[in-house]
Amino acid sequence: ISVINCTSLINPGGPLLMSSCGNHFGAKCNFSCTSGYRLNGSSTVTCVAPGNSPPGSWDSPLPICQGR
Repeated sequence: ISVINCTSLINPGGPLLMSSCGNHFGAKCNFSCTSGYRLNGSSTVTCVAPGNSPPGSWDSPLPICQGR
């Protein structure tokens, strides 16, 4: 059985906050913004694999934080 991984997510820093999360199949990463910013995009991305075979991919693009 092959191991399915997604690309490692690098914590972007700045106003975008990322929970510590793995890059294995089924991993979920949660995002939020610091005070004064609003999240534009999905607050959670999940490592999925179409057909359950590598390579894995994140099911949503990373969100961005926008100033109010």
